Amino acid sequence: MQEALIVNPEPGAVIAGTGGFGPTHMRGKAMKEELFADLLSSAKEMVAIEKGEQEPKADSVHVFDTVDVKAIRETTGKSRDEFATLIGTSTETVKSWETKRRNPAGPAQKLLKLIQAHPETMTSMLE
Repeated sequence: MQEALIVNPEPGAVIAGTGGFGPTHMRGKAMKEELFADLLSSAKEMVAIEKGEQEPKADSVHVFDTVDVKAIRETTGKSRDEFATLIGTSTETVKSWETKRRNPAGPAQKLLKLIQAHPETMTSMLE
């Protein structure tokens, strides 16, 4: 398959094999060929990984330390509303943590880990 850098593309032009990417222009100037080639290569790699045709490089995979907020809350015997009040946040925040829409970070994550390690002691201290 041959590829070419399109210098003056038609509006809406798409480059074959990129999953819908078109030539990129910055403030009316064509992107430098080397930078564009690197971006195009990255986009193709992303598409291949998403299709399962390629494994991501190990140094490119980031794993985040998450806590099981629902399990922690259940060890305290509290409802979502009660637990939210206990740790000083909203019920919606606790719900988003439990459903994995968001992850607690910083002080909230540290507090949750303390509650996980010492549920009775921490619950009595926070009440």
